[in-house]
Amino acid sequence: MADSYVSALNHGDQDELRKLYHPDSRDRADSEVKTFLRRYGSKSIKLGDVQVIQDFGPDEAKVQITGTGEGIRLSETLYMGRRDGSWYLAAPPN
Repeated sequence: MADSYVSALNHGDQDELRKLYHPDSRDRADSEVKTFLRRYGSKSIKLGDVQVIQDFGPDEAKVQITGTGEGIRLSETLYMGRRDGSWYLAAPPN
């Protein structure tokens, strides 16, 4: 998931980033997607450290990622959930 996230950022691709969210949550994720792209989009990020923490159960995870790109340092915590057998980024609450 971290590789797909960074790839979407590097491509500056809103649709690619939205696809990382469950289809039922994509509309709620639009604001977050735009924020991620504004902050990190098209910066040629090279992924550094990735830590996956599953403190909340088998279907939820926190993924801490770092990386560097053109004039930026990436440091994000992504929250994920497993739905329908696949992992997705968790959309912000309504």
